[in-house]
Amino acid sequence: MCIFPLDGSCWPRPRGRVLSDLQYAYQASSDVNGGTVTVGYPYSLLEWCAEPHSSWSLALDVRRVPSTQTAQAVGAAQVQALAQLRSDCPESLDIVPADGKYGNAEFLQQVQGLRVGLVTRLRRDRVLYRPAPPATTPRRGHPRKHGARFAFKDPDTWGTPDEVCEFEDDYYGQVHLERWNGLHERQASHVTYDVVRASIHRERAQPPQAVWSAWLAPPTIPVGIVITAQTIWSAYGQHWPIEPGVRFRKERLGWNLPRFHSAATGDTWTLLVAVAHWMLLLARPIVEDAPLPWQKRLTPQRVRQSLKPIFLLIGSPVGAPKPRDKAPD
Repeated sequence: MCIFPLDGSCWPRPRGRVLSDLQYAYQASSDVNGGTVTVGYPYSLLEWCAEPHSSWSLALDVRRVPSTQTAQAVGAAQVQALAQLRSDCPESLDIVPADGKYGNAEFLQQVQGLRVGLVTRLRRDRVLYRPAPPATTPRRGHPRKHGARFAFKDPDTWGTPDEVCEFEDDYYGQVHLERWNGLHERQASHVTYDVVRASIHRERAQPPQAVWSAWLAPPTIPVGIVITAQTIWSAYGQHWPIEPGVRFRKERLGWNLPRFHSAATGDTWTLLVAVAHWMLLLARPIVEDAPLPWQKRLTPQRVRQSLKPIFLLIGSPVGAPKPRDKAPD
């Protein structure tokens, strides 16, 4: 099973007034509206999660979101390209976990029927519907599209789950999963998906609120793989590495540090930073790491710090600098 997280990030340019196609985008800054909105270039990131619960998230497809498109449309195009590139791997189950802004029919209908599975987070106030029951007597007009109401905030509408799973996880403690199959939204009855409700850390006196997620299965599942509620929940949990991966590119590799005069130059720099991140992954087997007692994993930052001896062995093609002074007599 291969995990390819999908998310977005913004390159803030609040003072680049002459730049073209600037947009208002979400960013944890204080430029506009108390730290939730900034002016800049939003990017859509489709990545590969190399290791769960780690910061090793490598960019596969990075695209700037123009003002003429939405992040959902650009993300759907990236997932479609991934499905086409992975079409020669029928034995692999590819899953794309995405955040809450992708948990709607507008996005899911664009990726329905692809060879990859989609798991997205859903808001806790959503209202879905079950399939319409078959008509028992002939009647005029269009047949019913919606069945019983399924409201996340109303447990009386849930009914009996199609699957219940409870287990102990090393990272999340006691986990309780419930799954309901074949639900849809009111405005898109043709897009059906499964819903998983995850309650974690149930051993605590006050556990966190349950998390709802949607599972859009691919048309065919590879032989020998069974999709359970635990599989779906584990796949969504591997969406997290994209957060430290993007933060590392911004803080350590200088992704949004330059102030270019055109958006196209920024796109080129974005690809170069993504390639540099991949080079750190490839350098893991050859670096000599000296971890501190509390450091258990070889992170991208520790690989970057260990590259200096390798660069000294490689040398530089640049010649020695010429002296800067008066010419000798």
